[in-house]
Amino acid sequence: PIIGAFGSLSKRKGLLNLLRAAPRIGGKNAVIGIAGNFETATFSPTELLEIDMATVGLGDRCWYRPGPIPSDGAFSALMSLSSVCYIAYEEWMFSSGLQSIATQFGVPCVVANTGIMAERAESFHTGLAIDPSSPDAAAAAIRSLLTEKLPREGFKRYSAQNTVEAFRTTLCDFVESVGKP
Repeated sequence: PIIGAFGSLSKRKGLLNLLRAAPRIGGKNAVIGIAGNFETATFSPTELLEIDMATVGLGDRCWYRPGPIPSDGAFSALMSLSSVCYIAYEEWMFSSGLQSIATQFGVPCVVANTGIMAERAESFHTGLAIDPSSPDAAAAAIRSLLTEKLPREGFKRYSAQNTVEAFRTTLCDFVESVGKP
């Protein structure tokens, strides 16, 4: 199984917590897949050293490619190969396109336990919400998602409600309702 963390790799994205959780995942023989633009300025020198040590220390259990993902197709391929998407962002109440992309491929997500991403994961049953600062919670959620498959209908409902056409319809309905006296 592959636990994917892709896109802009800044401190806010929870990379440190994922790497701290990796040794705690246990007997799942999972690979941590990390790829994307590495935002070094968001980490302290000590944190950068910790990231280097963790990615090297995991050996063949870590596929680490800090740098641009060359295309949308390559990004989609990475996501489609993942067993779990790690998007437990720190201090983030808003949505993420990664949650929608993961859901399109039926990939369950580990998200932070606050904000809209948690609401969506819980209401659609497409992932688990955790304290984004807890490596133990992250490891437990990853183990759970690797062991117990989530119902496919939640992924289908989420994808159907989060299309460009659904957005257009909602936006048009909103504009129309604002325009009425």
